[in-house]
Order: sequence, then C-alpha cells, then structure tokens
Amino acid sequence: LWIGEKPRTIAFGVGDRETPDCLLRLTKSSSNQALAPDSNIVLGGECADRTITVTPIPNREGSANITLVVWDEKNQPTSTSFVLNVIRPAISIVAAKNGSEPSSVGSFTVSRTGGTESSLTVNYTVGGTASSGVDFVALSRNVEIPAGSATGTILVTPNDDKLVESGETVIVTLTAGTGYTLG
Repeated sequence: LWIGEKPRTIAFGVGDRETPDCLLRLTKSSSNQALAPDSNIVLGGECADRTITVTPIPNREGSANITLVVWDEKNQPTSTSFVLNVIRPAISIVAAKNGSEPSSVGSFTVSRTGGTESSLTVNYTVGGTASSGVDFVALSRNVEIPAGSATGTILVTPNDDKLVESGETVIVTLTAGTGYTLG
C-alpha cells in the first residue's frame, strides 16, 4: 500500500475436512503493532468465504507480517501469513512552461508515484533572480495533488511592471513534508 491509500479488502476461503466451515474460528495478528495494530485488522465474511482488511496507522511506513490462524473444533490451528508493505510516494518536479511579461503564465508540474486515492500536499521553496510579489504573483509554498491525479501544477503568473529587464528566473525546489519522499 502507499501511504494515504485506502485499505484493500482481500477475500479468501477457509475449509477443513472434519469441521464444518461455519464452525471454523479465525484469529489475526500483526508483527508490527506501530504500523498495523491488531485492532486495525478486521475479519469479515462467514463460513468458507472470509475477508480481511488491514488499515495501517496514518502516515507511517514499514512492513508487517500479518498472520491468520484458523482453528477447528478440536482447537487445532493452521496458519498462513502475508507481508504488508506501506511506502511513501516519491515526488518530483519539472518546469513545464516558461512564462514572460506581460501575460504568459509559466508552470511547474509536480508528480507523484503510487496510489492516487487521496490528495497530497507537497511543500516547496521559491528562489531565482525574479522577485516574488514584484516580478510575479507570490506563490503559496505548497501545491495540492488532488485525489485521482498523479500531478499538481504550480502556476507562475508574471506581474507586468512595464520595466525593460533582462531575463529573470523562478526556481521552485521541493522540500520535505508529511506523506511523501523527495525523489
């Protein structure tokens, strides 16, 4: 799973030669309580058709072994495990379009890897030879990549100050934040 992604429900079947399916009991456990506590593992379904949903703690990354144990009428267990990996999306930036006075808007595109089910706010700093608020409309210092999208756009709108100037630059640098890594 990617941080911020909705948990997935996994369907699975259980059965035993001696115990009727509806009498089989299931227990579950996680090897990493800080990432996926047992209380965030939900078992569902009935008889032979069961489900499991694991909801990791928000904004945590890591791995956990999730173990399911099926108990028959004689209290004899059979177990299986799978690994849950939760990773942060990596973000990157590219200058998409150059802007210029009087009215040509420039833009940067910020991209993310991984799931797009949740929005992601990405922080950045602004530098270069152009003056924020003077040569261009001041930028917010963060951009939201909306749910359902892998990209967000930073628009750089020039202020037409009517001065004859040599070329100026706007440099946007991504900075650390919650829920992503710089990549």
